[in-house]
Amino acid sequence: MIDLIDNFNQRSAYGSLYPQDRVSGYTIKQIENSLKNTNSWGEWKEHIKQQNPSNPTNGYIDELFNHW
Repeated sequence: MIDLIDNFNQRSAYGSLYPQDRVSGYTIKQIENSLKNTNSWGEWKEHIKQQNPSNPTNGYIDELFNHW
């Protein structure tokens, strides 16, 4: 979940074995809200996108979730 909050891209710092993390700016409250009524990884991913649709890093959530 830290990858949704921080602005640190592990791949840039440590190399290609690490996740491409271009997502940032979500709050603990948004993450908490996105987990409500969620039964799968895919549902959580879609719910987090809805928490802050104006977040400029929203387009990278699929990329980040696909890594994990």
